[in-house]
This record gives sequence, structure tokens and C-alpha cells, in this order.
Amino acid sequence: YGLERVYDSGDANEVRDRHAAYFARFVARQEQDFWSPRQVEAFDAVADELDDIRLALTSSIELCPERAVRFAAGLGWFWAERGHWLEAREWQARCATRSEGMPDDVVARLLTVKAWIHIDLGEADDALRDATEAETIARRAGDTVGQAWAAFAIGRYYAWFGEDSTEAYIWYARAGEEFAALGRVSEAALAELFLLMAAFFRGDNETVDAVRGRLLWPG
Repeated sequence: YGLERVYDSGDANEVRDRHAAYFARFVARQEQDFWSPRQVEAFDAVADELDDIRLALTSSIELCPERAVRFAAGLGWFWAERGHWLEAREWQARCATRSEGMPDDVVARLLTVKAWIHIDLGEADDALRDATEAETIARRAGDTVGQAWAAFAIGRYYAWFGEDSTEAYIWYARAGEEFAALGRVSEAALAELFLLMAAFFRGDNETVDAVRGRLLWPG
């Protein structure tokens, strides 16, 4: 109600922009814990503010498209884990239409989370297209974090849709190695965990034992 009254004033866009910027920063802070022991708390904090976050996303798309793209990319893991797949796809598509000319790392990040959601929705062709484009853009930009996440998404694509899990192994391993080289321990362990699951379902006990050993006794 308070925002609606402000929107009736002459300063509506300024207030909308400040509101959107606040919640973009809020999501960015919570995102730092999406890979930590505080993951559930961080997801719950975002869930509690979803109405404001939706309003902030709408304002950002209109007033500051680059912030909107970063915003949507930052929400990707939350949307995926909490099952907001259809909503995520809609927001991501809207932001993607405004991403032309933005920095490569920003575009690559959005494409990666788009690919992740496509996988959750069973949209194989769209998932592979976005993930491979993200990896290409991140590599071109020298964005090593972006490359690792794109590699992770490609691995997940092959794990879900590939006829042979060899490609999934390759991409999960690449993601894990790149995260480890960057000192991103939680993300590296997550990539290893996905590699472990792919090996388990394939019945590849040798790989299961090797990955389990690395997870239990890293370094």
C-alpha cells in the first residue's frame, strides 16, 4: 500500500529504482550462502520476500536492465531448488530480451541458469543451446567462474539427456577442477557429488570409489 501511494507521486520511478536496488542487494547477499551450511536459511529469507522481489525485478527490467539480468541470474539456484521452474523461465526470458550489449560475464551467467531451469523442465535442446553458448561466451571473456558453472550445466545436460554418461563425466570433472583451482571449495564438492551420482547410476564402481575418496579425504 505504501509503495502504491508513492507510485502516485511524481517521484515514482526514483522510489521504484531504490526499492529494486535494495532487493537486488538483498538477493546478492543471500546468494553468498546458497552454497554454505546456511543454504536453507538463505533460501527461506528469499522466499519470505518473494512479493517484493517480483516487484523489484519488474522495476529493474524497465529501469535498469543490467541489474535485472544480474538479479535473475542470482536467483537461479533458489528458483531451481525451490521448484519455481515455470516462473524462473518467464523471468529469465524477459531479462534475456534486454541483455544485448551487456558484459559477457553477465550474459554467460544468465544463460547458465536458464540452461539449468530448462533441464529441470525437460527442455533438452534449449538447455544444451544455452549452456554451450554460456561456456563459449565465458571462455571468450576469460571468465573462469562462468566457465566452471557452464561446464557444470553441460554435465548436467548429458547426465539427464545423454545416451552415454561419458560426456557428463568429462564436464562434471572439468567443472570440479575449475572450481577447485579457483578455491571455491563448496562448488567443487558439489560438482564432485554430481559426478558421483552419475557414476553410481551407471554402475561405475571404480569412479564412485575414486570420487568418494576425494570427497572424504580432499587433497
